[in-house]
Amino acid sequence: MKRRSLLDRLFNLLGGELRTKDDLLPIIRDASQRGLVAPVVVGMIEGVFRFSNCKVEDVMVQRSQMVVVETGWTLEKMLEVITESGHSRFPVQDTGNDKFVGLLLAKDLLRYALPGESRSNFEIHNCLRDVVFVPESQPLNVLLDEFKRKRTHMALVVAEYNNVVGLVTIEDVLEQIVGEIDDEFDINEEGGIVADS
Repeated sequence: MKRRSLLDRLFNLLGGELRTKDDLLPIIRDASQRGLVAPVVVGMIEGVFRFSNCKVEDVMVQRSQMVVVETGWTLEKMLEVITESGHSRFPVQDTGNDKFVGLLLAKDLLRYALPGESRSNFEIHNCLRDVVFVPESQPLNVLLDEFKRKRTHMALVVAEYNNVVGLVTIEDVLEQIVGEIDDEFDINEEGGIVADS
């Protein structure tokens, strides 16, 4: 005899049979109204269903909105851009062309920002990490697996001829499931920084 899943048993208990996700959502919403399922769980389940239909291009940051660092910049300029942006990861573009050569983590520059540390030893290429490139048509579930497998939190998005059209982060992907994730540098609609609670 075939073993039935927990969801199948739940639906049989509720007098139905699970055929599609459209059958599941009304039952879960009803369970939430009865206090059996927390509203946040309903939102996450709805997010999972939306997630399964999304591609990278649906959630990526457009190229025009990317904050990048260039290989020809001085350390001071890099530190200024990094400090002003509030981001922790930066695509690194080769100065003078459109080629991206790696990924820079802000924490890798900390040792050069400390008082007494010699900035003359700074060489951007010694701080670069490998960058992952993904097609804009890639499904988000595949991207999430790639992020986990490659242990990275950011990928550059490429179009048909391998030109970079944007970037995507693990936060962009997870927000499709759990909703907006505000951090200490997110700006609210009034222009103020969102306070940590």
